[in-house]
Amino acid sequence: MPTLERTEALSALEGVPLFEGLTPQQLRRVAEVGRVRLFRAGAAIVHLGEPGDTFYVMMDGHALVVRETGRPLKLHAGDFFGELALIENAPRSADVIATDDVTALEIVHTAFKKLLRSEAAFTYAILKTVVGRLRNDQRAPRWELDNLTR
Repeated sequence: MPTLERTEALSALEGVPLFEGLTPQQLRRVAEVGRVRLFRAGAAIVHLGEPGDTFYVMMDGHALVVRETGRPLKLHAGDFFGELALIENAPRSADVIATDDVTALEIVHTAFKKLLRSEAAFTYAILKTVVGRLRNDQRAPRWELDNLTR
């Protein structure tokens, strides 16, 4: 990755809550294994059901996560997606569509696994995030619970 892109990637990673426990050296390692990609407005970044072989960190722009059920989720700079499919080696659980031009750092499966194996802090940060997301997914909205009791 060219130096300017690496600097931009490192700057973007510093603002990502997922990586808040990492040292500057660990963040540099994450930036070095990634590749900066541009997705034009309207482009599908990932497709529901396709193999989950890449993790993304949004550096700039906006995207929409569209699942089979539920409301779409808006993403912006600092957000990330794809970690669940990488860890579980499962198909994508949603489409992610760029709503305007998106610059993202992508980390492929092999590099992601290498980071997980080599950096305990990285692994712990990912684990905390995955647990939090699973916990949020398990909590049903109140209106759904009310419908079950009628």
